Amino acid sequence: MCFRLSDSKTGPRIVPLSPAAAKTLAGVPRFPGNPWVVPGRKPAEPLSGIFQQWRRARSLAGLDDVRLHDFRHSFAIHALALSETLRTIARLHGHVRLQITSRSAHFARGSVAAP
Repeated sequence: MCFRLSDSKTGPRIVPLSPAAAKTLAGVPRFPGNPWVVPGRKPAEPLSGIFQQWRRARSLAGLDDVRLHDFRHSFAIHALALSETLRTIARLHGHVRLQITSRSAHFARGSVAAP
């Protein structure tokens, strides 16, 4: 299963989902006439602007200092720990240039290289 993004910073792209993520999304109830996983307030439109919901969820979880973007960095760090290549991580992140991904990788390698 995958997400098909019609618009992103680098243009349209496909984002693969893990089996666990696909199973979770398959279990989300749908609203008649609205094809979106997370429907917006208007009929047949997706939710836009998730930051209010993110702040509420973050507060309820006691994670007030966690940003959504932090999950991207965590993903890169874990992928490197599992010996994924920078090229693979860059593709999964939607990066056009490896330099962008290597910044996260440099941080990750430095953090796991304990003396």
